[in-house]
Amino acid sequence: MLGILQDNSRWDTPSVGVPGLLKTNCCHSDVLLVDATLNCLSILVRTRPNTSNRILNSVLNFNPLKLANSPMTPKTKVFIKSLEKTTRMFLTHLLRR
Repeated sequence: MLGILQDNSRWDTPSVGVPGLLKTNCCHSDVLLVDATLNCLSILVRTRPNTSNRILNSVLNFNPLKLANSPMTPKTKVFIKSLEKTTRMFLTHLLRR
């Protein structure tokens, strides 16, 4: 699961003639996959304390802005804002518990 946050090579593939942009030709599947992964990680941090350091380091090193290397379209901005918000909510949730 952490490989999804750490692997940026899958985001660099060209999509619909726009190199380096989020894969927009497959709708929102990649963004939804990262989003779903972030949502599941808080449960893993709680239930598996010996892996929590690794999970936290991966989330802190995750940068959604790296996902878009070319000019930002409105759709890409929404994707990135969504991932930033999910990451903030994850970190806030960990601070509360």
